Amino acid sequence: MSSVKKRKNNPPNMRQRQLWHVRKLTPTHILEVELKVSKQQKYKLLGINEHLRLIHNTVLGAVYNNYKQMTRTKEYRHLLRLYREEKLTKQQSITWFNRIYKKFNVNFTFVRKYGEWLRKHKFTNPDAVTTLSICEIVWKSMENLIFRGAKRVRFYKKDEFVVFQGKQASRSIILKEKFATHMRMNFPIIVKKNDLFVKETLSLVQKYRENSKEIDDSLINGFERSGSLKSTYRIRNNRIVIKQIRGKLRFYLQISLEGLPVPKRNKDGSFRHKLGTGVVGGDIGTQTKAIVSKDKVFLKNLAVRAEKTKSDERKEVLIQRYLDRSRRATNPSKFDDKGRFVRSRKPWVFSNRYLKTREKLKELRRRNAINRRLSHNEDVNYVRSLGRTEE
Repeated sequence: MSSVKKRKNNPPNMRQRQLWHVRKLTPTHILEVELKVSKQQKYKLLGINEHLRLIHNTVLGAVYNNYKQMTRTKEYRHLLRLYREEKLTKQQSITWFNRIYKKFNVNFTFVRKYGEWLRKHKFTNPDAVTTLSICEIVWKSMENLIFRGAKRVRFYKKDEFVVFQGKQASRSIILKEKFATHMRMNFPIIVKKNDLFVKETLSLVQKYRENSKEIDDSLINGFERSGSLKSTYRIRNNRIVIKQIRGKLRFYLQISLEGLPVPKRNKDGSFRHKLGTGVVGGDIGTQTKAIVSKDKVFLKNLAVRAEKTKSDERKEVLIQRYLDRSRRATNPSKFDDKGRFVRSRKPWVFSNRYLKTREKLKELRRRNAINRRLSHNEDVNYVRSLGRTEE
């Protein structure tokens, strides 16, 4: 019989342990850059996306059914009653709950193994790393249901996009100097000519690759001396995200980096946002915010970025009313005489104009959401320019 070689697990030395501890405390941020994707690569990525969606929904449906079956048993209800009445110690409750979770296959081991089996035998487009990430998403949704009071689990709808996530910087989705790779596909990175923020961040990422040992040593030494955390710009992992913008699919690479983002600059190299001096007082309500500083006092509505903001939000309401009228006109059997919804197995019928208007509403919501986020960011930068201390 041929002997199977076992993998040697070298124990970490003192430097590796210190590095892991400091990296856990270091903040992270995400850099998003667009990818140039060919037509053939686009179809392949969409095929991977569909298989990941099916793996997610299949595994989540299976473990959710196991959970519902477990909650119906007398054994689980009796154990839950003892736990609520505090008749069990902490160690006893952990042991007994883990035992019943394992008995009914409500654990991450079942989720991971079932996801691997589906990838090998049914949905073969994704790789093992992205499948494992999807299984982790499944288990997180179950944890929210079991331990954090969530009322339901979320399944991905048809034509909904899934995030392709790598576990490490050197596995599955890898960032090279000028392109990203995934499943033997190369995607060039699109960097705008005047985007100094992206260029400076990518240069710092390349600098860490070339001098990783020296930068890690300075990170450990700085933390031991003064407790400060240095931004190393080491890549933790990469993600590929698909977005539909103005009716077209666009692909983005999200790079998770250690440290704080670099300050944004103007074309001439000067800092775009500068800190002011003094104390700033703020009172943020549900619709307005009041800001007081040494030289300025103002009251402003939240999430108002332009004059079109109110009209665009009004358009959402009008389009939703039109879609509701169209649904009722094309599906009369789904509603009773009083206009109330009636459950039935008949499929929904949508007109072509309805489908086009629904896409228009989706694009309008995307634009409004981006404007709200940018409005908040602009207000934060303006308040920071008024002073350094907030009260």
